[in-house]
Amino acid sequence: MISVSFRSELDDRKLQKLIDTVHPELKKIVRRNLFRVEAEAKKRSPVDTGRNRAAIHTELDTMGIGGQVNTGTDYAHFLELGTRNMPARPYMVPALLSVKPRFHDEIEELFTSVD
Repeated sequence: MISVSFRSELDDRKLQKLIDTVHPELKKIVRRNLFRVEAEAKKRSPVDTGRNRAAIHTELDTMGIGGQVNTGTDYAHFLELGTRNMPARPYMVPALLSVKPRFHDEIEELFTSVD
């Protein structure tokens, strides 16, 4: 059996200040970057009828610090990954990878700016 535990000696006031400071800005960063991924995915999506591109959308979680970029078509994964008879035409993963460095930099900047 493996057990892991940790203990923190944080002052409750400092913790609340950190949450009050970071949470609103973190929500903005997450939202902004999710919509960047959506925009990139729409640019990169293979187009025949345009249905897949039009179905790409962002869903934010209720706390605002997470979310997903999805497509509502039942064939999106075939476009992304390919099939035995069709080569892959990735668009979602490349969109994510193109936004990732900027997202990482914004998160790093946020947390280094907090005392």
